[in-house]
Amino acid sequence: MSTEYSYDACVTETPKNKRVGKNTHMSLVGKSSTISISDIELHEEQARSYMNDKNLNSLKRSIETEGLLHPLIVWEKKKSLIGKKYVLMSGHRRLRAMKELGYKTTDVMIHKDMIGAKCAAVSANHHVENIHPIDKGVEIASLWKMGVFDRKEELAEYLDISKSLLYRYLGYSLIPESTRAMIVKNEIRNKTFLKDVAKTCKDMSKKKKRESLSDEEVAFILEEKVECLMTPFIEGRRETDRSDKVESKVEGFKNTRILFLENGIAQISKRKIESLSLSQKEDLKDKIEEILQLI
Repeated sequence: MSTEYSYDACVTETPKNKRVGKNTHMSLVGKSSTISISDIELHEEQARSYMNDKNLNSLKRSIETEGLLHPLIVWEKKKSLIGKKYVLMSGHRRLRAMKELGYKTTDVMIHKDMIGAKCAAVSANHHVENIHPIDKGVEIASLWKMGVFDRKEELAEYLDISKSLLYRYLGYSLIPESTRAMIVKNEIRNKTFLKDVAKTCKDMSKKKKRESLSDEEVAFILEEKVECLMTPFIEGRRETDRSDKVESKVEGFKNTRILFLENGIAQISKRKIESLSLSQKEDLKDKIEEILQLI
């Protein structure tokens, strides 16, 4: 049995005919249903540049114990002689996990067309913390290129983000796929680093036109530049890992958190903050901004 309900960034009630752009009124209402996994086809776009098997195993355990917390987002293809088929727009990891667990059916939110499914997927994925900012930027840029919104201000309003944050996300989309995968795999989310990488990619695009460089030459130069930018973060992480291992071996050592709860009251470890490197402090600032947005 199918029921109709609305779905936006915060899974709150959305007007049935919300204006999106081009003076059109597109329904953002999806239809909740349970369908056969065999009827789902994968879309060529995937929100994540890198799939971590360790995280996938964690997701599988979550599905086994708690079930599927959020339905997959699909859109319905034209009916054929073999019956209804659906295209997956969001939920590739969840679908893979369910297949490996042996599930035959899954909960989905069905949209009438690809544009409606794309809007819902980008809006939902934007609020998923474990999706890398670069991958979010690529998705948002893809939605912008579809021409659904007249102005970037409309897209920012739809996603409930500032215009400056939107431009930052769009800048990430300039990063080539191979470079994106390298950054995402190493889990580098530092805002300054990502801004520098996006600027480097923009400069390389101009250099390519100016000096008539081939795609291979650009990719090689860019990869070297990005690796240089990544080095301090990777080395800093290794140093932290080594320190943690040494500390854990000291008898009676109690590892303190930077921000923690004690008797229900938020506490901050000033000593821990003072011991951080500059790159780690930048990462901490980014995390604090995320916390403030959630509050």
